[in-house]
Amino acid sequence: MLKTSIKNNVLSLLRDPTTILAVLAAIIMRFIYGFDIYTDSMGNFIDTELYFSEKALDYALNSYVGFATSIVETEIFPFVGIIVAIDLFRDLKTNMSDIIFSEQFSFRKYFLSKLISYHILAMLLGLFLTVSYSITYTIVQIPAEANFEWWRVVWAQLVAILVIDTSYLWIPTAWAVFVSALTGIVFTGAIFNCIYRYIPNMIARSGLTFFDHYIHVFPITSSLYLINWAKYPIRDIFKFEYSDAYGPESYRMFTSILDLGISYIIQLLIATVLLTASYFLLKRRFQRS
Repeated sequence: MLKTSIKNNVLSLLRDPTTILAVLAAIIMRFIYGFDIYTDSMGNFIDTELYFSEKALDYALNSYVGFATSIVETEIFPFVGIIVAIDLFRDLKTNMSDIIFSEQFSFRKYFLSKLISYHILAMLLGLFLTVSYSITYTIVQIPAEANFEWWRVVWAQLVAILVIDTSYLWIPTAWAVFVSALTGIVFTGAIFNCIYRYIPNMIARSGLTFFDHYIHVFPITSSLYLINWAKYPIRDIFKFEYSDAYGPESYRMFTSILDLGISYIIQLLIATVLLTASYFLLKRRFQRS
């Protein structure tokens, strides 16, 4: 029953014209600025000529892993917010409570099927955008005699996608569902997702905080580790530590396998808390509808 419900949800959302428009918007957002806009951790632009240099592997890892991580905050957050808003609005408007609370179904199954459906769509879009952009970037920007080993770059990107899909990608769904359930206005979730990445810029602060390092998309400790681990031999990838500072000391960046683990778990805990609260909030709203 749950598997069938998930399949029906995904197919229904894929056929929705608004979903198609959201996908097209995400594709445009990914490609609109071209392929020469990427920088390394110090803010230096990564030009084609740099792929001949001694640090070509550093630049390649920063670019290709960055394709996967940046998609979460720039395309997935708005996309998931719109999908959640469309779907919940439709169910509330058509008074689905009789079906949801029937003997053949339950709100728990309904809720789980919706969450998994949203997550599947987010993963599919993220994978499509990452792969399509990476292929196009390779054709346009990477010289034939680039000075790095491709297997390291491809492997690093695949690991980054796996890490993202199993933890960080739950956050867009969790926030969109929670804010919509909390307010009772489904489009507030979409609006919140669109501004989530800019929240740190709205708060007066100095330097990089715990929020930047471990929580906010995409957490600094996570992105730095995912970018750098593939440069090291297998025996060293779990013990290397990265530390760097730019400008004042308050802008120090760091990472290790422990920092990655902390950030990974925090993301799962945040998503779990938000989705658990959403379950009870939505259940009450459907019961009242």
